[in-house]
Amino acid sequence: MNWPNQSKHGHRGKDNHQRSATYISWMKMRSRCNNENDKSWHMYGGIGIRCCERWASFANFLADMGPRPPGHDLSRRNEDDDYRPGNCDWLPAPKNRHPNATRRWKPQVFEPKHEVEPGDCPF
Repeated sequence: MNWPNQSKHGHRGKDNHQRSATYISWMKMRSRCNNENDKSWHMYGGIGIRCCERWASFANFLADMGPRPPGHDLSRRNEDDDYRPGNCDWLPAPKNRHPNATRRWKPQVFEPKHEVEPGDCPF
């Protein structure tokens, strides 16, 4: 992506230290959904969670969501739906943990340490 040196919204600085919390939340949301190299992609883009086309523009995201309040994170009301207007809120960070969030992690396959025969288990 090519970004202009100056932005009209004033949230994008020249480096990470100058970017607003709202802009960083927007960038992370887009990365989770679009970048296969993002550490969280498998819980978002990897399972089909997308950002709406309108929010490809930070200015539109800012107009719809407003600035991120201190101590808040971006959250989706319906965890199985996309990031889009009407499905997202700013929630206090500790409450922004979906009770089933672990269900999005990749299932792990465990190999038995030794061959188990039927009837070997006492239960």
